[in-house]
Amino acid sequence: MMFEIFPWNNNLETGIDIIDEQHKRLVQLLNQLAAHLANRSHKVTLTTVFSELAAYADYHFKSEEEIWSRYLMGDELLNQHKTAHDAFFAEVQALQKKVMMTIWKRVFGKLFHSWLSGWPSIFLILIKKWQLYAWLFRRGC
Repeated sequence: MMFEIFPWNNNLETGIDIIDEQHKRLVQLLNQLAAHLANRSHKVTLTTVFSELAAYADYHFKSEEEIWSRYLMGDELLNQHKTAHDAFFAEVQALQKKVMMTIWKRVFGKLFHSWLSGWPSIFLILIKKWQLYAWLFRRGC
């Protein structure tokens, strides 16, 4: 059984199938990263997992922003959404740098818990859902 610091549940669904499937994959990748961090996997393995997470996040963000831009062009929600995506990338890159440059025994618990249970994994998905509700509300849906 794979270690899951962030289990998927129906509360995270947006109702847009393609986005929900992509979010599920991002959650799987975050959980995979968490498992490798918990198991103190080799640097090469971690580099691979970080690269896969970054590549898929890039694919997903472009896909999602294209969908959002169809309905929210010129809307501040779209700009906020893109800013959240940029912040996620920055957080992933910062964590990767810390992991690769840090001695595991001294910082493992704090680094692992504070980042993976923090805003990048939870807040990013929830803010998307809130923004969707705001968009629907603005349109009277």
